[in-house]
Amino acid sequence: MVEKEDEIVNEIHKEFNNQFVVLFSIAGAWVCGSFWQMAINDAIKNIFPTGGVWMYELIVALIITIIIAVAIIIVSTKLKKEEKK
Repeated sequence: MVEKEDEIVNEIHKEFNNQFVVLFSIAGAWVCGSFWQMAINDAIKNIFPTGGVWMYELIVALIITIIIAVAIIIVSTKLKKEEKK
């Protein structure tokens, strides 16, 4: 009986971790998308000059994308290692 309960708890824990990775990935993608939207909008404004800081926003979008991608890889790798235990 106890083994079955432990198995259920482990299954719930694994599912929680999987859902957390999905949620974390979606949140990261949303943040990256927001920065890319600003960068692209400002790049277009730059093509049709109205001034602005489009280059800085483009650099920030790249940096944020890299940070989020690395964070997603780290979190998913850690959770996969936990899952194997």
